[in-house]
Amino acid sequence: ARFLISSLGYGDRVATLTTISTPHLGSRVADTALGILPGAAEEVLGFFVDLLVGGVVGSEQDVIGQLYQLTEEFAVGSFNPANPDDPRVAYYSVAGVTQTNPFTNPFTRGLCDPLLLIGYLVLRPTGANDGLVTVESARHGVFLGTVPADHLDEVGQLFGSTALGFSHRGFYRNLARFLTDPGAPAPI
Repeated sequence: ARFLISSLGYGDRVATLTTISTPHLGSRVADTALGILPGAAEEVLGFFVDLLVGGVVGSEQDVIGQLYQLTEEFAVGSFNPANPDDPRVAYYSVAGVTQTNPFTNPFTRGLCDPLLLIGYLVLRPTGANDGLVTVESARHGVFLGTVPADHLDEVGQLFGSTALGFSHRGFYRNLARFLTDPGAPAPI
């Protein structure tokens, strides 16, 4: 969306862009994955990418290329400088925060999905995160705050379920109201 607005010149047709746990500064999870992926592991990861995003198994996903575009190096060194914010567009962002301790309040931080546990552990030393993206990397434009959900729960995956303290449907309804009604409160 930022590329569409900035590089393709659609800023005159976009009023606002709100990103949800988008790695504006890249993700160390991608950096780590690229550092540990030997040949056969790329095929396995490609299978899971196809499975999770609904692709056809064996559709030749360029997993390494996709991961590189999520690295800190690419985000900070290439993408961000090439795609500055358009002053005509209002930019907002939201981040997710998850945890691994089931005995902490599940309404302030959702419990990390096992599929994201390795990512959470990779990112944990660098700060609060949703299993794939740190809060710091998700900040862009006006930061609206954090939701108590991991990267999957933020969009109602898997199977439409989310963290106990977070309703993705309610959040997106409130976000749409905030973006379209000047008197509406922020969604968080």
